[in-house]
Amino acid sequence: MLARPKDADEKFQVAADSAELIVAKQRNGPVGELKLTFLRDITRFENYTQ
Repeated sequence: MLARPKDADEKFQVAADSAELIVAKQRNGPVGELKLTFLRDITRFENYTQ
């Protein structure tokens, strides 16, 4: 997993309710990106829904 803000600078603000999980390398499976929703009150990530 990689954690990196896109185009980070001094004005960068983190979205409190969403995250992007990047699977960049995996031995026996697919790689890719997933959009997740962060549920702050129970400290949990779930599938992103619009």
